This record gives sequence, structure tokens and C-alpha cells, in this order.
Amino acid sequence: MKTKISVKIFLLIMLAFIMILAVSAKMNIQNRIDSTNHYLLQRIIDFDDLDNLQQQLGIEYDSYPEYDEVIQKINSIDYISENDNLYQCIIRQNDEVVRWLSPSPYLDNYIHIYDETSIYISIADLSIQQRQSLKTYLMQKLTDYRYSIPGEAEVKYVLDDEQLIYLQWGEDSYGQLDQHQVQSANVNQFCIDGEKTIQSQYDSQLFLSQQKDLEQVLQLKHHGYMMAYYTSYHGHYYYIGMTGLTDWEDQDQDLYAVLIGVEDQAHIDRLMAQQYFEDNWGLFLGALVIVVCISLLVSWTISRPIKQLDKVALKIKNNQFDEEINIHSHDEIGSLAKSIQSMSSQLKNTMEQLNQEIEHVKKLEGLRKDFVNQFTHEMKTPLGIINGYSELIEEATSQEEREKYLSIIHRETERLNQLIQSMLSLSRLEAGKVELHQEEFDLENSVTEIVDEYEVLLMKKHIQVDIKVLHPMIQGDRKLLETVIHNFLSNALKHTPEQGHIYITIDHGFSIINEGSHIDEEHLSDIWYTFVTHDHQGSGLGLAICQAILQLHHYDYGVQNVESGVEFYFSDLKYDC
Repeated sequence: MKTKISVKIFLLIMLAFIMILAVSAKMNIQNRIDSTNHYLLQRIIDFDDLDNLQQQLGIEYDSYPEYDEVIQKINSIDYISENDNLYQCIIRQNDEVVRWLSPSPYLDNYIHIYDETSIYISIADLSIQQRQSLKTYLMQKLTDYRYSIPGEAEVKYVLDDEQLIYLQWGEDSYGQLDQHQVQSANVNQFCIDGEKTIQSQYDSQLFLSQQKDLEQVLQLKHHGYMMAYYTSYHGHYYYIGMTGLTDWEDQDQDLYAVLIGVEDQAHIDRLMAQQYFEDNWGLFLGALVIVVCISLLVSWTISRPIKQLDKVALKIKNNQFDEEINIHSHDEIGSLAKSIQSMSSQLKNTMEQLNQEIEHVKKLEGLRKDFVNQFTHEMKTPLGIINGYSELIEEATSQEEREKYLSIIHRETERLNQLIQSMLSLSRLEAGKVELHQEEFDLENSVTEIVDEYEVLLMKKHIQVDIKVLHPMIQGDRKLLETVIHNFLSNALKHTPEQGHIYITIDHGFSIINEGSHIDEEHLSDIWYTFVTHDHQGSGLGLAICQAILQLHHYDYGVQNVESGVEFYFSDLKYDC
């Protein structure tokens, strides 16, 4: 199905608009993401948490203790951060974590349950499969939001001396009940196999944070006193606040208190994109309407003269050269219109000259046909056979041999007469006046007789002929096809070296391969033309006659170079099925 150029222009302009809009939207959404991250950095990183830690360590502004003193105090305090959604730790200058100040006594594999009290329970004794099942259950329950409020994940548990004896969640459980009293509570946070639940500071959505990424994120930090920044890593935004705990002039033994907040990067990016499109959908719609109108106007302006050019070109195709092009613009289309107008005038003159030359060629073709008639007596091969058997008659020792040779000479004389008649028929064939005498006959008999006629010539060059018969029957004019076989065999004999081989295959057609040199590939397509011969030894009429006969039969025919020499062939197409 053709696509109009006006549609193509319209689509091209629309595509350019969409690309510009997409780039603009991406830049604006990224600006919103950056602004949101700066907002979250200020909201999440509260240096009061770090100040509280400094106060517990006895650190005052501009009065930093020595490294060993701070280490001793860190090991002596039992500091717990008040924010479950933040990570807090003490690190050295070389990024080594001295201590995690976790909101629970367990850095990994714990759950936080609450009923009347708040308890952190270690689940390190659960198997890997049990922990994964528990994590799946808790995430399904906690992320089941109702009116922007997280769902509740209920579990049943038994503790004995703060050790987990039994835990049941959904349809799965761990441990044995025995005689202990089962308690029920809800889980609001957990950390299982390095994945900790974090509640977004932006919209309270719950997501999982990778514990193993924390130390990698710390290596991306910028060391300094009272500084805050954010970075992205493995699909999360990390908001980092940092302050020094020791004398910063001794950099080899610097200690830093670090506060780390986390947000789900995909969630934040998606919210910013959604908000951007919600805020600007009216602007997008208005811009789309304007661009559609501009696209239609531009496409009509460009396509209108092109349609006129197409109309004129169609008339030129139909040999109508008098149509005028009314386009006077000074752009590329106007230049094209002038070129087409000039081409139309030149084509008109060329067509007139061509018609004159065609008439001249027809006259030359008549002369060529006359020349073919004059060359009918040049068929040397039959005369060579007659001459050869005439010599044998003189050398014959018996009357029986003389009669045999005379019979062959007589038959060759008849064939020579038939060849002359066939060459005359070439002119009649091209004039459409030749009629075929169709019959189904055994091609093997004809080929055998023809090969016997060439016996003397074959013996002189010591050439061996191999005949392979598959399907001998063929439908056609026997005499005309025997003329073709005579020509093919004569050519094969002429180009086969002494002591060579000729291979004949009969399969609803005829194929002959002669050993010897190949025909130049550039001459293969010209070899059938009248008066064309690649060896300059013949008149060039034989293959032209063969082509005319085979085309009259509607046979498949051709010539090709094969590994051992050259192959000529023809076959009756109706037997292919």
C-alpha cells in the first residue's frame, strides 16, 4: 500500500515534535527528581541525631578528643538511634566501620514486633527457606495499603528467656509449641537475609533496602565535618550526613559519625514522572493541536506541487509531452519542475529520432535475412562427411562396403538439403510462417543414427561418445529436432580435443557435454545470435537456427560451462511435472 508524501511529511514533523517533547520531559522530570532529592536530604539528614551522639561521647565544638579516647567511649556507650528508617555508624578514614548504631540489637535477620510493648526478635535460627517464606508473607501484608495506610502483618510467637521458641506466620511456622503460651502481635519492620524494610520519607511507602550495599555506598562518600549529600547505587537513593568525632588534622586516625537514609529510586522517579505529566497534560494537549495544524499546513504546501509533478510525469510515461508545469517557486521543487519540463522536451525529440532509427534497423534486419539465405550453402559439416565417405569408397575392398558408404553419402545429401531448407525456414520462422509437425517419437533412435553418421570424423580424432538414456520419448518435430542435434554434435566434435570424450544424456530432452576449453562467460548469452561464433571457424548460423527451432517448440534450452568442458541442452517442459 502506497503512503502519500503528505502523510510522510506529517508523520516526520510529528515524530520530531515527540522527540523534542520527550527530551524536554526527561530534562524536566530529572530536575524534579533532583529537587525532590534535595528536599529529602534536608528532611532525612537531621544533624540533631549526630549532635546527640557527640554529646554522649563528650565531644564539644572545636574541642575534639584523641582517637583512642573516642574509641574507648564508643565501646562503653549503649547508643540506639531513635529512627528505625535510618542507618547510623562510626567509620574510620579508610571507610572501615567501627560500629553500627542500629535501632535493634541485630544488624541482620530480625523482626520488630509490637503489641503492648516493642520487641526485636532474632530469626537467625530459621532455615533459608523459612526466612524467605516469612519475608514474602510480611511484604505482602505490609504493602497491602488501605487509604495510604500500610497493612498489618500478624504473627504468633513464643519466647523463652528472650530466645525464639516458636513462630507462626500465615500457613508456615518454626519450632514447637510444647506447653508455652502463644502470643500474637504485629510486625512493622524486619531485616531478613540482608534486606531491611524502609518506610519512605516522601509518601510512607514500604520498600526493601540491601544491607550489603551500605559499605559500598560509604566508599562513595566525601569525607568532611558537618556535611550532607545524596547519591544513587543499585536502584536506591542514599542520603548521607557526616560529622567528625576526632581531631581532623590527624587524618590517619580520623573518626566520623555517619547517618544514612534510603529511598527506592524507581519509586521516586516514577512519582516525579507521574506528577510532571499530571501538571502539564493541558500544555501537552495544546502543543499537540498546534503541531498537528502546522504539520498539515507544511505537508499540504510541499505535497501540492509534487502532486502536480507526478501528474505531468504520468503523462510523459504515456508519451504525452505537451503538458505544461505551472510551478514558479525558486526552491528545489521549482528547480525540479524546470528539469522535468526540459526533460519532457528532450524526450519528445529523442522519441522522434528513435522511431526513425527503428525504421532504419528494420531495413538492416531485412538485409540480414537475405544474407542468411545466401549462406545456406556454407554448411561444411555435411560436406565433410560426404567427402570422407567418398575417400572410403575408393579404398573399399568389397561391393558391400561401397553400397554402405554410398547410402550414407545419399543420406547426408538429403540432410544437407534439409539443412538448407531449415535455414530458409529461419526467415519464415521469424516471420511466423513455420508450422510444426508434432509427434511423439523415440529420441534415442534419432541420436544413434546421427552419431553413426559422424563415425568417420569421430574415428579421425579418436573421440569416444558415451550415451546415457533415461527417458527417450519426446514430443516435437522430428526433423527440426534432428537438425538441432546435428548442430550440437557438430559443435561438440569441433571443440573436443583428440582422444577426448563426448557425453550425451537423453531424458525427455537432449544434453551433450564435450571436453575442451570453456566459452567466455561474457559470450555465453550472445552465442545464440545470428552470425555470432566464439571460435571464428563457423558461419554463426547453426546455433541461431537451433534457437529458432527450440523457441518454436517452447523448450527449455541453454549452454553452460561445466567442469570438464561445455554443455548444450534442451528439454520438453511438459515432462517436468
